[in-house]
Amino acid sequence: MSAALQMTALALALLSTLFLLLATCTDCWMVNADDSLEVSHKCRGLWRECVTNMQDGVRTCDQYDSILADHPGKLVWAASTTILGNLGQCLLTLV
Repeated sequence: MSAALQMTALALALLSTLFLLLATCTDCWMVNADDSLEVSHKCRGLWRECVTNMQDGVRTCDQYDSILADHPGKLVWAASTTILGNLGQCLLTLV
């Protein structure tokens, strides 16, 4: 019983680590952050901002120079807590 519980806990820890890493890499955390673009789909993520033209499907992305440079507070908070969560989850999985 104890071994099965430990294996289940390990499997859940590895699965949650995978989901946390996937969430960190996702580009679309904030969709259409400003509503001024009507013919485009704008996504703002932790690492870059992408704009997709809805007419021809062309997607362009701009990498952020710095995570702390002129971003909304909620985006900086989400980035920092996600990174800390990744570190903590990886450490807990290894223990």
